[in-house]
Order: sequence, then C-alpha cells, then structure tokens
Amino acid sequence: MSTVETESQREVLDRETLRRQREAGVVIIDGGRRRPLWFDGRFLDAEALRGEQNYFLARQADLGRVVGSGVISGLEVELEGPGARRLRIESGQGLTPSGRPVVIAEPVILDLGDIATAQTLDLGFGLTSRPRQPPFNRTGLYVLALRPVEYTAQPVSAYPTGVEGERVLRDGAVVEATAITLIPYAAGGAWDDDVQRRRQRIAREIFLAGERRGQPEEVLPLALLELEQGLVRWLDLYLVRREIGSRERDWGLGQTSRALNVAHLRHYIDVLESLEQTPAIGRIVATEQFEILPPVGPLPQAAVEPGSLKHGFFPPGIAVDLAVIAEDELPAVVEDSLLLPPLDLSLDEGGLAGMAVQVMIPLSRQRLAAYLPRLGASTRPLGGREDDNDALWRELLGGAQRLWYRRHRNLAHGAEPVSQRLAMEADEEALMTQANAVVAAAGLSKDFKRLLNRASPGGVLALYRLMADLADGSPLLPRAVLAELRSHERIDAAVVAQVAAGYGEGFGEGLARVEALARGKWLKQAADEGLLRALDRAGQTLDEPRLEDMLEKLAETLAAGDIEDARMVLKEAMR
Repeated sequence: MSTVETESQREVLDRETLRRQREAGVVIIDGGRRRPLWFDGRFLDAEALRGEQNYFLARQADLGRVVGSGVISGLEVELEGPGARRLRIESGQGLTPSGRPVVIAEPVILDLGDIATAQTLDLGFGLTSRPRQPPFNRTGLYVLALRPVEYTAQPVSAYPTGVEGERVLRDGAVVEATAITLIPYAAGGAWDDDVQRRRQRIAREIFLAGERRGQPEEVLPLALLELEQGLVRWLDLYLVRREIGSRERDWGLGQTSRALNVAHLRHYIDVLESLEQTPAIGRIVATEQFEILPPVGPLPQAAVEPGSLKHGFFPPGIAVDLAVIAEDELPAVVEDSLLLPPLDLSLDEGGLAGMAVQVMIPLSRQRLAAYLPRLGASTRPLGGREDDNDALWRELLGGAQRLWYRRHRNLAHGAEPVSQRLAMEADEEALMTQANAVVAAAGLSKDFKRLLNRASPGGVLALYRLMADLADGSPLLPRAVLAELRSHERIDAAVVAQVAAGYGEGFGEGLARVEALARGKWLKQAADEGLLRALDRAGQTLDEPRLEDMLEKLAETLAAGDIEDARMVLKEAMR
C-alpha cells in the first residue's frame, strides 16, 4: 500500500552548509522556484499566498514543456461565410512552447475586419512595435495564434488592515483566458508575386531550414494565412501548426523532427488535393509545384504511366523503384518513414543522385499472396529495361486507387554489425565442390567466377548454396539464374535470395513440358536471355497445340537473333 509523503523530498541544508557550498560554487539557487514556509503563528498575507500560487504555476509550466508543445485536440481553423473575411476556430486545447495551456471551450468565429482588439493585444504582448495598417487594409503574411492571458474579476469586500482603514471593493478572482492574435510573418528573401512560388519558399523555410518566424514561445500557432486588403487570399493549417507529442530527443546530429515531418506531410496532402482539383494544371510535376517533399506521402493521380512503366513526378536524378505492399502495413511504413529527412528538390543532379524513392502499390493480403509468386520479386526499377513480368505490374498499376512513395534509407533499417563471421555448412568443401560441378556442367565456370569476384562475403556464401541447390533441377536453371544475377552491380545475400525466389515454389512444372516438346539448342539461348520464367508460365497455362505452335515461333525468332520478337511471341501466346 502506497503512502503519501508530507515532507519535502529534497535534502535540507542548514545555513552553515549552504554558506560553504555557495562559496565553493557547488550549490545553484533557483530564484524562480520559491514557496512560502508555513508554520503555526505565521501571519497569512496575500503576498505569501501569491508566492505559493506562482510556485505551482511555474511547476505546471515545467511539466508542460516536458510533454511538448502543440495542439492537444481540436482548434481546427477554416474560412467561415462569404467574403473570405471570417475565420472559424473549433473548440479545443493545446500547450504553448513555454508550457502554458490555452483552451477554447466553444467554437469561435473571428471577423478579420474587426481586428483592432487583436492589434491592441499585439502591442501589449510586445509582438509588434505598433499597428502599421488599419484592420480593413491589412496585407501580408500572418500567423494566427493563441496566447494565454488572465484578468481579475468578481469584486469582493476588502477589510481594512489598519485601525483607520476603510472597507473597499477589490477584484477577488484571477480568471484565465485565451487571446486570439495575428502575428506578422516576414518571409525570407524578396517578395515573390507568384502565390504558389511564395508558398513553396515558405514551406522550404519551415520544413527544411526549421524557420520559426512569427512564433514566440508564449503563443500556440494555429495557421498561416495571407491577407490582401483585409481578405484571406489563402489559409494553410500545417505550415506552423503542430500536433502535440512526446518531446523528441536531440542527439546533436541534426535529427529530423517527427512532429515537423507530420505537419509537412499534412501540408503536402492539402496542397496536392488542391492541385488535383485544378484542371488547368494538368499533369503534376514535383519540381514545378514543390521545392521540398516530405519523406513519405501519396502520389498524384497518373504519376506512373502503366503503359511505359515510367514516372513523371520525381526529378530524373532520383532513383525510383516500384513495389507492392500489404495495405494493412502502409500505416506502419508511413510512421517509420516520418523520421527520415525530407526530399530537397532544389539540389543539383549530383545531390539528387544520392536519393532513392520507392513507389508503393497497396494491395490486400489476398491479392498480395496471389501476385507475389507470379511477380518473382516484390520490386521493379521504374524506367528500367523490359521484364517478363511487366504485364503483371501494368495490371496492378491499372487497378491501384492511390500510390504512395517513401524515401529509401541509404543503409538498411536496424542495427547491424559492421563485420560478421560467416557460418558455412559443416562440410564446406563438399558444398563448394557440388556448386562448382553444377556450374561446370552448364559451361558457366568463368561467369560464376566473375560473379564471385563482385559478391560480398554473404553473397559468396549465398551463391554457393544456390548453385548446390540446383544440382537436381533442370540444367537450364544455372544459366537463367546467373544471367539474371549479372544484371546487378553488387551481389549480396539479399540479391541472391531475391533472384532465387523467382525459381522457388510453383516453378518447374511448365518448364518440364517445354523441355519435353522443344527441339534444338535454342532453350539455352532462351535461358541466357532471361526467358525461362515466362516459358515456365506458358508451359503451365497453354494447351499442347498452342504450346507447340508458340515454341516453334520462338525457336525461329531466337535463331534469327531477334530477342525482342521472341519476347513478343511469349506475350502474344499468354494473351
């Protein structure tokens, strides 16, 4: 059973100890944290009670800073009524960066044409030097913010403290309130007459450079808006608004703030939806509409062309892969990606070359299970060379409602050792002997040696294991596998596993039919050109007359050395 402690939990110093330690500089006094010392016989005066109130208010603010600053709930802002002059702020609450709470109990409608009171508050708070423009003529960028204030009310009788004193009325309560104010936001650089370019530059300042203009510690920003002659030209909720969360640690490494990236993502979605609803814009290109992209987000409609399997959204210097993902895993992927830095589109080609993006097609678990074995691999480079499975990728793109992208890490996620000891099979020599025998029987010893020279230590082990596993399969398999591996610049265990997956469960039955019906040595050429998986699918799908006809045409085109025609023969047969 817990007990309530009634005494202070701090060590109490006597006067002599305090004097010595202060002289030594080992005790630091917090003058702002002082509370009355109560004892029987002490006169209870207003000053002592105010001191106790201020002590607990300061402690409450300390705890508020630990929680973090931002909107706790509600406080959405939207235009209200005609004329673009009135704003509606929903009820809600939040904490300022200084740890002070702000609360709006009921929705508030603010008339920007009657903002003289807010200007007076600006002066009282020291946020502006003096009102520069009349309310009806205000033009420029402003932060709509909340600030905690208080006032006195409820007069009560104050009894005299002396013999000759008189009874008077004095306010007997301190009432906390929240003031709504507009704070000028001075955008960096010269004023840009193009509204869209101006918003792009402000987004870059805030989300990339971490700019906090117009956001003092004592206010909670809700929205950034631009006024023209007192009318709202545009309103953006997410440039300055932040949702509250646990305070993020700063390791001194320039770590990207998750709260900042969440706001950036919401701002990006808001702008993207606005662009998609503007028919005059047509095709949306990232560099034309944004200077900076969040590390993860939805793509505009038609960002990837199914016919050509090319994208037109990202700059050419960024490497883009297409991938399938379970739709129920998308929220976790978004959450994980929010800790990565944003994509700076203003970099030159050399700077963009270090970035990689994955375009994701969300699928239900059932569709993912049905397509993955047929795709062979869960990713495909966009804009790369033709692949046997491109028809499946086009089918998936055609049925996708919304694609998402995420920034790739340069290093794999998670803590990994810098080096490791490879665990080979017990009989390493037998494994290598078996793999070399498979490769030699296929006449591929030189090709296999070249791959080993380009492979990582883990890749070497994976290559030997894979070749040994192919000992009991078709002699065409080593040719097809090595041909596919040659297209990769660096070979590690993950690459070998990805290639091997295409020849795993479900592969082989169709190829056995093809080998039984085919005549001549053209099958080796088909394996070298990466046609083996397509042949296996044809062997599993086509009846015997159609299969024989397809094999005859394929033999003729390969004999003529026309690889593209051979691919077309396979595609036509599978339609």
